[in-house]
Amino acid sequence: MTVGAPRADDARPESAVAYVVDAASGRLLAELLAPDGASGADLGVAVAVAGEIVVAGAPGNAANGLDAGAAWTFDAGAPLVPPPCPADVNGDGEVAFDDILTVVACWGPAGPGCLAADALKPADGTIDFDDLLVVLSAWEPCGQ
Repeated sequence: MTVGAPRADDARPESAVAYVVDAASGRLLAELLAPDGASGADLGVAVAVAGEIVVAGAPGNAANGLDAGAAWTFDAGAPLVPPPCPADVNGDGEVAFDDILTVVACWGPAGPGCLAADALKPADGTIDFDDLLVVLSAWEPCGQ
């Protein structure tokens, strides 16, 4: 299953993404980003799937003129971007001891600098044992 998220908020302001999700388990299989990296293009406003081919519309893409739009084709069987690794709270590409240290350092109410640790489960504004368990259960290099 593919879901468009034209106003997704990741590392780029006004970024957009289409998510490929296993319909049976709900597990995220891939994030599909516009190859040109344009922000504000609204990628994913319209999504069509035929087998493993995904076409995602980006009506706000201005690469060929103001609001000319674009449509990107992806092979969902060969994801262009690996699934995110939310338990990697320090962003170094692996879930390891440093992530545990970050969770412990942020223990209690989530404040500035601790938002990644609170995003480990449905964010509840508190860094606690549940967040620590998420890190421990995901222990390995991301994408493995």
